[in-house]
Amino acid sequence: MLDLTRDSQAVWVEDNLSSAAPSRVQQSAEAAVPRLEVVLLEKGARARLSPRNAALSAPVLAANERQNRFLQLIALWGAGCHSAIDEQLFYDCVSRHPETFARIRQKLRRELFNKR
Repeated sequence: MLDLTRDSQAVWVEDNLSSAAPSRVQQSAEAAVPRLEVVLLEKGARARLSPRNAALSAPVLAANERQNRFLQLIALWGAGCHSAIDEQLFYDCVSRHPETFARIRQKLRRELFNKR
């Protein structure tokens, strides 16, 4: 089972957004979307989601829909569902930031290799 509760990004989300008032969550989400995208990309890589085919066929989300989906994810993560991933949002982030996702996967592979 994948344990993301000790993940540094999950802790960051909990510390900064889980106990916030709804208006603060929305303001924080608007300011931290690039960081949240990195968190989502790392969670997807740790869950071993494969972006190859789905990322190519996934429609790019509109900015307001992307923000709403991030707000829903923040609410889930704050409620304790640390492994929740919105796949369409994940594929959207992968299609918009493929080099960032490649670096994250490379980092996770190095970590896995060093554990052996």
